[in-house]
Amino acid sequence: MNYETGNENVKYTKKEFKELNKTSKTSSNNRNYTNNAQNAQNDNNNPGISDYLNTNVIRRLVKSINNSLDYVNCAPGEFYYLGHYIMIIGILIILMFNTNLLHLSCILLILCFDGLSAIVLHDCPITILERKYLDTCSTDERTNLLKQCGINYNCSCQYEKTIESIINATVVCFIKIIMLIIFRTFRITPVS
Repeated sequence: MNYETGNENVKYTKKEFKELNKTSKTSSNNRNYTNNAQNAQNDNNNPGISDYLNTNVIRRLVKSINNSLDYVNCAPGEFYYLGHYIMIIGILIILMFNTNLLHLSCILLILCFDGLSAIVLHDCPITILERKYLDTCSTDERTNLLKQCGINYNCSCQYEKTIESIINATVVCFIKIIMLIIFRTFRITPVS
């Protein structure tokens, strides 16, 4: 690890830095700011922070587990794929069965942010990551499933399909919030 002094060109090892601080209390003339060749040699002999991070116990353990399981290339894509479905199913369950306005407002906010990110990125961010790691995505599979059921979109642009899905979910959430507010305002209780 390098410990810098006030001069940006001079770097010391931890031992040198501590020794320097001890001797600097007695004599301030012991510092040598011009010996860059010696400092460069010390930097090459001492491992830096990146070497430390790559060789620590936890990093080595994770690398050995990943190498033994041999799923490194598909793991991030599967994570995004699973996360996408969990998010979609979770939002649907909350929209269908929850009547708490705070929960529905949070879902509305999440949908608005997802819609905004889809507009900025021209696709859902999670879909982009799925395509990056898996070369396919859940939206492509959903489109193929809808085509098999006889439901086709007029456009071939995935961006419009994504925005349409997000807008539909946002509108459903907004309508449910408005209806709950109206019911609570007029003290209307739904018949069970």
